[in-house]
Amino acid sequence: MSTASQRQSVLDTVVMLADQIARTSPESAEQAMQIVKLVNELGPEPDRNLIKDAIDLETADTDLSDARIHTTADAVMRAVRTDP
Repeated sequence: MSTASQRQSVLDTVVMLADQIARTSPESAEQAMQIVKLVNELGPEPDRNLIKDAIDLETADTDLSDARIHTTADAVMRAVRTDP
């Protein structure tokens, strides 16, 4: 599993390569820019630890277990990834 920074690094590399293709091959510039647009639509992956911390903070005055917070954070991550 890659971290958010590793994922962003890969996306940045794809954009850089598409930009290079557009500059060196004018006949492919339109397709290269479509790649850039698609990458930009992906956006950053949600930060699981940030989600977990937010749940933990919001439920600090409850008896919610760490295991329940963990599974809830996982459920939020799955929901965000599959949200159209």
